[in-house]
Order: sequence, then structure tokens, then C-alpha cells
Amino acid sequence: MDTLSLYRNLSQRNPGSVVFTSSYLTPLPLDRHSVVADIGCGLGGRSTWVARSRCCEMHLFDRDTSLLDHAYARAEEGGAESLIQLHQIGAQGYQSLQGDPKSFDLIMTEGVSFEVDPFAHLASWQTLVKNGGTIALVVPGVVRSDVPSEVTTLLSNDSDFTLGTLDQYHEKIAQLPNLKLVHQVTLAQYSWDEHYQNLGRCIRGLLKSGEVNTTDEIVIRAQEELDWYRRFARGQVFLQAFVLSVTH
Repeated sequence: MDTLSLYRNLSQRNPGSVVFTSSYLTPLPLDRHSVVADIGCGLGGRSTWVARSRCCEMHLFDRDTSLLDHAYARAEEGGAESLIQLHQIGAQGYQSLQGDPKSFDLIMTEGVSFEVDPFAHLASWQTLVKNGGTIALVVPGVVRSDVPSEVTTLLSNDSDFTLGTLDQYHEKIAQLPNLKLVHQVTLAQYSWDEHYQNLGRCIRGLLKSGEVNTTDEIVIRAQEELDWYRRFARGQVFLQAFVLSVTH
């Protein structure tokens, strides 16, 4: 069993949720004339929801073609496939997206925040956003700078992003040229808890059915993440959305 097969049983690969996405997008005037990029689209639930609820033209970006295929299948199930365009991230990574300058009304980064440092990519992404458009910068962080190393180890292993506190992120954003913070939302604690409860149930169900066994690498990794959250990370990490207005 591969990672996609495991997480297909969950609504998303990371603790974010459509409720969270809705909370930070609600103030934005998105409609059928809007063009949106979802960077790190994953399983496609977020993009399908935006396409259906706002009738936006959605451009989905991810490294993994199997994830892109699954995202398109989910859009088909939701009747939104005509609004979806798929883009595989090439060798240059997320810093080089397919798109004309000033072509997007919104760039969403929720799906890529556990994989790369989005602050390092903002300058290149910003050129793709229309004047007055928006970047929804979503980043994980820690509640205080002196948390034990066990809290940050797992997230640091999977990403080149150095986790910071909310105050440290505010300082970074204040120094960003041509970007203004207009709105922010924190992922509720219950969403973290629900995600890892669902992951635990998923693992137990797959083991009971015989589809996987305890020595499978994907099960070991999933169990390690579950143990990490329960032992170290609960209440010590957060996911924050910063909605940034772009000026050129």
C-alpha cells in the first residue's frame, strides 16, 4: 500500500479542513470570474469545494501525478471538473509555477505548507497575482520558541521550513514588500484531534482487514506520526492562515 492509498481513506493528508479553508476565504469576493491557484492540491477536496461553492476557475498544482489524477476524479464526483485544470510541478519546484504574470486572483498555499518554506517562494508567487489579488499563506508553527525538540522533529524532517511562533511570523510578514495582512485564522484544536483520531481508526481498520501489516513502511510512518501528535505535539503546534493582499 502506498501513501495515496492510505490517505484516500481520510479527507486530507494534513490536519486542515474545508471548514478551515472556508473560514479564511469567506471575506474574499470570489465568484465565477475569479481564477484561483491551489498549490499542493493533494487529494483535491479543497479545490473541489472552492470550485463548487464559488464557481471559480481552479488551477491545481502538485508534484505527484497520482494526486492530481485523484483530485480530478474528486472534481468529477462533485460535478466541478469543467472548472479544474491540472499542473504537475516540474524539476524547478514550487518556485516556478505555470502561469502568466498577474493571472490569478488568489493563490492558496494550504497544501504545500508541510513540504516547503512558503515564505521563500512568496516573491515568485506574487508576480502571478493580479494587483489587488490575494495570497492565502498557510503555515504550521509552534506556540512558543522554547518547545522541546520532540515537538518540531517530525515536521522538520518532512520540510525545509523552520517552524516559528505567531509573533515571529507577524514580524516576517511586516517585512514583505507589496503584501499587506488583511485577515488571519487559526485552525481549531478539534480539527487536529479529529484528524489524528481518524488516522488512528484508519490504521486499525486496515490492519484488521489484512490490507496492511504492522511491518509495512507506510503503517510505521503513519503510526510514528500519530504517536508524535499524542505524546508531544498536541497543543504545542498550530496551523495559521494569513490572507495577504498583493499590490504591484
